[in-house]
Amino acid sequence: MFKPMSHHPDVEEAKNVCITVKDSCSGKLSKEVDDHSNQYLARHLNLRPMPADFKGKTMQSGLLFTRAKHGGVDKKQTAFAQSDEEWSEAMMPAFEMVHELKQEMEVLGNTQGLFSAILMPQVPTALKFHSTGTFDSDVLDSLLETSGSSESAEKLFCEDMKKETEMCFNRLVHYRHSTKKEPSRAAAFALRKHAMLEKVHTKARKAVLLMRKDHLGWVNFVEVENKLRALLEEKCWSLAQVEHTDAPVQKAIDDLKSADLVIANHGPHNENLIWMPKNAGFIEDKNCKCSTYGYAFLAQQQELHYAHSGALADEEQCLAQKTGQGICTKDKPRVVDFQTEIEPVVLNMLQELEKDRSDLPSNCRI
Repeated sequence: MFKPMSHHPDVEEAKNVCITVKDSCSGKLSKEVDDHSNQYLARHLNLRPMPADFKGKTMQSGLLFTRAKHGGVDKKQTAFAQSDEEWSEAMMPAFEMVHELKQEMEVLGNTQGLFSAILMPQVPTALKFHSTGTFDSDVLDSLLETSGSSESAEKLFCEDMKKETEMCFNRLVHYRHSTKKEPSRAAAFALRKHAMLEKVHTKARKAVLLMRKDHLGWVNFVEVENKLRALLEEKCWSLAQVEHTDAPVQKAIDDLKSADLVIANHGPHNENLIWMPKNAGFIEDKNCKCSTYGYAFLAQQQELHYAHSGALADEEQCLAQKTGQGICTKDKPRVVDFQTEIEPVVLNMLQELEKDRSDLPSNCRI
C-alpha cells in the first residue's frame, strides 16, 4: 500500500487510503512502537484502501508521524528532548523532505499548503504534546510553516483521530523515525525563523562555555573555566555564560543567540549551535584531535567558524579510531591540559574572529 518516496528512503506514501482508530489512546496506541513490519499501521490504525464508492469526508493530503523506538531519553544521543514522551528529535529529520516537496509543488505552480492534516497517533492528546517545558510545539509549528500549511492543516493527535468514524486521504505521506540524525539545513532555518532569530553577523566579544559536568566532561572543569575566563579578559573578551549541557532548549536559545564564541565539550547538545549568529566561532573539545566525529559539518552549514581541541593521539590510535577502536572512541573523563590543548585553539579562533572587528584596544591585540 505504501511505497518508498524517491530521494527520501525513510519516507513512504500511499494514494487513496483510509484510517480508523478504535483502541485506547493511553494504552496500545501510545505505548507500542511502529516497526518496519507495519503491524502498527494495520492493527491500530486499520489502514486500508479507500473504497471505490466512498462518500465520506476525504482530505487531500496528510503527513503521518510514527516512531519506531521508545524508552528513556539518552542524553548521549539527543539534544533537544528532555523526556521519552517528547517528539522534537523525531520530527527534525522530516524538515528536508517537507521542504523539497513544497519546492516541487511550487515548480508545478501549486502555491497551496502541502498538507491538510498532521497525524500523530502515538501522542494521546494535544495537551500531552504541548505540555509545559517541551520544545515539541515549536518544532511542529516550524514544520507546518515550512510546508506552507500553518494556516490550514489540522493537528490530529490520537483522541482527535478517534473522534472521526473514518479518515480518508487522497495522499498520505508516512514518516517513521528510527535513527538519530543531525538537524538538516531546512530544519535549522525554519527553527531560527520561528524563534525570530535574524541571521546577522556577530560583532561583539561575548563567549559562552558549554560544559559537561558528568563523566564525559573534564575532571578539572573548574580550572578550565577560571583559566578560560582570565585568557578572554586579557584579550578584551568576556565569558558571558557558563551553561550545563542539558539545559532546556529555550535556555540554550537565550544563551547562544548573541554568542560570538562558544567553547563546548563534545556531545549532542552541540546541535544547539543552530541558534548562534552568523560568522560566530564554535570550538568543540573532543577526546582526540584525530577523531572524525563532531559537529563541523553542521557548523559549516550555519556559516560559523569551527575548530576543535582535544588530546593528541598517536598515529596508531588515529588509525584505530577509523575502525571504531582505540582510545579515541572511548567516552571517558579527561584531565585536560589547558595550556597545550585549549589555549592555542582559543587564541587562533580569536584571531580569526577579530578580522571582522576594528575597535580592539591596543593593549588587547592578539
